[in-house]
Amino acid sequence: MTIALFFATLFLLPFALISPLKSPSISWEAVASVLYLSVLCTCVGWTLWLYFLSRFPVNVIAITVFIQPVLGAFIPHFTIGEEVSARVWFGGGVILLGVLIAVAKRWRSEDELISEAAIH
Repeated sequence: MTIALFFATLFLLPFALISPLKSPSISWEAVASVLYLSVLCTCVGWTLWLYFLSRFPVNVIAITVFIQPVLGAFIPHFTIGEEVSARVWFGGGVILLGVLIAVAKRWRSEDELISEAAIH
């Protein structure tokens, strides 16, 4: 997946550079942003996610998909001071509460399996 995304980025870059919607000048900040998003966020992120997916059960790793939108909204708030509305705070809290319930339920079911195995 990482290799496919990396080569897709390389393949699509020339088309992005000749796009009629491009800005009149290309800055180093723009180039750094594209490299950051394509290489670090996408390639490294997917590689880590697939690595952890190979090490942990799917139902544990799948929960991280629900945490990403929350982090996507709150990281800019804490790093660059972007305003976050009360609705986003509430929605993020509801999502995190749902993830917490799912994780707690998983831990409880594992504890029950362990105690049941100890009885038998």
